Amino acid sequence: MVALSVVSTRDLDRPMDKKALSDSKKIHLGCGSNFIHGWDNIDIVMGDGIIVHDLRESLPYKSEIIGTIFMEHVIEHLDKDHGYKLLSDCFRILRSGGVMRIGWPDLSRLIKAYVLRRRNYKDFVIPFLNDINKTGTWDEILSDCLFSWDHKYAYTKKFMSILLTEVGFVVIREKGFRESDYGIIHDQRNDPATTYLEVIKP
Repeated sequence: MVALSVVSTRDLDRPMDKKALSDSKKIHLGCGSNFIHGWDNIDIVMGDGIIVHDLRESLPYKSEIIGTIFMEHVIEHLDKDHGYKLLSDCFRILRSGGVMRIGWPDLSRLIKAYVLRRRNYKDFVIPFLNDINKTGTWDEILSDCLFSWDHKYAYTKKFMSILLTEVGFVVIREKGFRESDYGIIHDQRNDPATTYLEVIKP
């Protein structure tokens, strides 16, 4: 667990108590097939029980009414400006003490894997590149990971933390796969590419 940014004046870094979080509305952005019962599941693709919404547009909620937000491998599919607007809009709709968990393919993990030629990363990603990767070399893998799967932008953990702080979040903690301080254990990406952060709105 890594605390990257902490503001503790007037207990601003404390989330709502567990009962309040449990009772508050929860939303799952870019849910895909990972439907979470009891949550608002939002995606651009239609499906049973899914709220269809384009995340490039403002989220369809009033300000300060959401207790929990979860998104995983979503923000990289938006360009830089829309990604920042989404983070800002998440902050807008969260209640004071509300929490958000975000997971994405971390650019710093990819760079480190490329430089150190990490076998576990290569073994993980190659099956997803079978249709486009021609040589299996690290140089091609690096380019493919940046520009495949309709990815529009890339974030390191440090840059993501800076953006989250800039939009107003006061606590940023890195968590492992399905490791959460707030019971947000709906992750699907137990792999060497993904970083998860949990943040609190003051």
